[in-house]
Amino acid sequence: MDFGIQSAAVVAAIFGIAIAVVSVFNLRNKESVVLWLGYFAVLFTLLAFTLYWQKRVWENVSASTARAAITAPVPAQESARPFSLAVEFVFGSGQRKMESWHWVTYDGEGGMTACPVSVALNLRLMNQRSVPATIIAFRVEAKNKKNEWVKLSMMDVHSPGHELYYVVGPHGLKQADKMDMKTICFDYLMSKRVPPHEPVRGWAFFAAPEEVRVEDGDVLRIYVKDAVGMEMTDVVMLGEDMENAVRSSDSFNYQRGIVEDISSYKLRYWGEYNEQPE
Repeated sequence: MDFGIQSAAVVAAIFGIAIAVVSVFNLRNKESVVLWLGYFAVLFTLLAFTLYWQKRVWENVSASTARAAITAPVPAQESARPFSLAVEFVFGSGQRKMESWHWVTYDGEGGMTACPVSVALNLRLMNQRSVPATIIAFRVEAKNKKNEWVKLSMMDVHSPGHELYYVVGPHGLKQADKMDMKTICFDYLMSKRVPPHEPVRGWAFFAAPEEVRVEDGDVLRIYVKDAVGMEMTDVVMLGEDMENAVRSSDSFNYQRGIVEDISSYKLRYWGEYNEQPE
């Protein structure tokens, strides 16, 4: 492109000069022809200057484009992992028994029911994509005595009619402290769109099968899937991220409710007799 413009400019200039010289030598004899030759000389000279100016403009545009390509910011690469997961705090006995610091209550077919929480996990999830994510599937599994993965049942603490109680002290269920954690529980937070590159923390309460006991140092397998099909399975060790975790005094920063007597409630394990609400 640059060579073609330069050649055309040179040819036009040569033609213009040649025609001008010829017109000077023929000025006395052929005035009409000389006028036409002068006209073409001016025309070719203007063409030469036009082509030369176009060449300079093309060089400037090319240089500017090259500089822009060099200095243009490179967009951030999407992470190969759509999510990152961590268990920041573990609370509870980690096993299936009718003794617990936390109880979930609901109105079942047999009346008011109280279920012990096996383990409470403070979870942190990071959406590592550049767009918001809507979580449609979330599963936590632990290993049983046969080293097999077994699903932990997440207990619903934010649906209407479900309450979470903290029970400690000599009076037990007679003085249960109602905990308002509906807006900081993990399943509630996952029901909303997860913003990109911002951690979401929340508490999740689980009932463990009889053959499972969850303790510090154990591993959990966590599965996450969003509405567009992005999914990930990660294996995390309990307690390994405790240096960056929210401490227990801050983790249970909940709104205290009234103290109630739930000792008359029917005591059952979560999901027993198919009474676990959907």
